[in-house]
Amino acid sequence: MDYEYKELKPYKGYDVYRSDRVRTDILGRHIVYTVYLVADNDDFIGTEYQTIKEAHRFIDYLSKK
Repeated sequence: MDYEYKELKPYKGYDVYRSDRVRTDILGRHIVYTVYLVADNDDFIGTEYQTIKEAHRFIDYLSKK
């Protein structure tokens, strides 16, 4: 599986990335899985999020601590 990352606009001081995971199936077709990641000081934190809204909710949770 290949990973392609795109840095998105930071949210409340945290970096947000879109990660497209490209996989080739047995017939040679490319299948793309998109997830969103949150980073703090160059380290990914939390888990993989299916939507950017979920990633922002995680950051909101961290900001309330």
